[in-house]
Amino acid sequence: MKSRAWTTGLGTVIVSLLVLSGACLSAEGQFAEIHSFTGGTNDGVWPMGAVVANGSSLYGMAQLGGVSNFGVVYTMNAEGVVYTNLFSFQGFNGRYPVGKLLLSGGNLYGMSVRGGASDNGVIFRLSTNGTGYTVLYEFSTNANCGATPLGGLLMNGSSFYGMTYYGGVSNLGTIFRINTDGSGYTNLHEFVGYGGDGKHPKGDLVSDGGKLYGMTSQGGSNDAGVIFSMAMNGYAYGDLYEFTGQTNSGAFPEGSLIKVGNNLYGMAHGGASGGGIVFSIPANGGTLNILKNLGDVVDSGREPFGTLINHAPNIYGITRYGGTNNAGVLFTLGGGTTYSNLYEWPAGAGEPVAEGTFMGDVLYGTTLRGGGPANKGTAYKLDMSTTNVVAVCAITWVENGQLGTVNAGDLSTDRIWVDENTAPGFPDQAYAGYGKTQNADDGTWTWVPMTDYGIMGTNYEFTGTLGRASSGNYYVAAKFVKAGHTYYANDIGVWGDWNTPLLATNRWTVRPLATPASAYARFDSTNTIEVHFNGDGIHWSSIFRKSGASASFIPPVDGTTYT
Repeated sequence: MKSRAWTTGLGTVIVSLLVLSGACLSAEGQFAEIHSFTGGTNDGVWPMGAVVANGSSLYGMAQLGGVSNFGVVYTMNAEGVVYTNLFSFQGFNGRYPVGKLLLSGGNLYGMSVRGGASDNGVIFRLSTNGTGYTVLYEFSTNANCGATPLGGLLMNGSSFYGMTYYGGVSNLGTIFRINTDGSGYTNLHEFVGYGGDGKHPKGDLVSDGGKLYGMTSQGGSNDAGVIFSMAMNGYAYGDLYEFTGQTNSGAFPEGSLIKVGNNLYGMAHGGASGGGIVFSIPANGGTLNILKNLGDVVDSGREPFGTLINHAPNIYGITRYGGTNNAGVLFTLGGGTTYSNLYEWPAGAGEPVAEGTFMGDVLYGTTLRGGGPANKGTAYKLDMSTTNVVAVCAITWVENGQLGTVNAGDLSTDRIWVDENTAPGFPDQAYAGYGKTQNADDGTWTWVPMTDYGIMGTNYEFTGTLGRASSGNYYVAAKFVKAGHTYYANDIGVWGDWNTPLLATNRWTVRPLATPASAYARFDSTNTIEVHFNGDGIHWSSIFRKSGASASFIPPVDGTTYT
């Protein structure tokens, strides 16, 4: 604890300041594991599909566990206190369920990857009380059938729509329709995998305006996966986008799309940073917009397997790996553009591969790992709720009226004061930052945590500095993260709320260092290099990088420390 005095017209007020140790990585509510899967006849192992909610109950599937260890359908209450296996697969009636259940009229519908007469998977129905299990359809290797479904069902009227990984004329997967009573199975599209088509889908379909939208994990001209649309009757199939695997694209999408407004949003495994991408694309096709290159920084998420979640006004996502412990993260895109981690799973306790499900403002989901010594997976909840009071913030003062110009690498000691109202509670993260793009929180921005704060009336008052930077002209702003919202303070005295995007106006100039006079380097031997220059009386360091055994040099990389 340390204290600082602010002098006002009413005298001097002493305010206690707390030094925070590290950034908080969860939303305002608490994260909690509500069930640890243990396997055996009465529990599941390795839940892979999302849970679905009905009243105060949750339903889901685990790919192993149960009487025959072929997987289960389970239910639990919202607190995880009451857990029950509703059904244990036995092989002939299905095995290894991995997709998401569909709830309709007191019944649960789903698919299993294997099982049935041909061991190519089944479509089933089960009452929410665990009775009346019925196999509606058995997939087979017949060319007119699909095989090995890796997703869930979409219901439209009296029909289900879905996809299979194998099957069809080329055995590269199908899009099918079937009546909800199990009759009338029809392949609407059979993938062939060349340019203009996809192959091997690993997700669900989404419908809107009489069209179906989906993705395949491979296929297209580059065999890197496609985004497609098709009429509900199977006509007018077309690729909206074919992934290239290049840095300005992505590759190998898994999971499903979501449609928000006129855009489709999704995730893919491949990307410029090797950790996958989050993207959007107009629903009628066009340019792919990469919203986030996953894996571009140490603690961002990597390798998404599931589907984004639209919980207005924010979009959320989950990755299997990444984060500080490389065990997966829950992240938010804000309204669709600003990425930040909300929760990072601890080592050995994560690997979430399915999207979460909101019940009110509480997010429920599952992980493959964790759950104590059994390490067979967990169910969790994360409360995103806040009060109805919206957070507002503004930069209230900059020391000396403006940020002073400094030389490259010199420490900026000018402080920035930023206020945020206290009513919604303390922000999860608070930063001062600088960048070269005025209206986009991109890779040019550096965010420095503000850890000093005091309570001034109804506001938290944060103060921080920008640290050191390379030469350039920068914009300056402050950023807060609160309960899934990312919002910005852009200008002195101009207040914004937690829907305020980045549009910085303050500037900071960092001058390049003058070239040292009489500078030269002499190569004496493999282990000896002499560097000479006339210093300016302030900066007395010389930074260089030698490559190989010869006397060749390459420029230093900004941000890298050389010894």
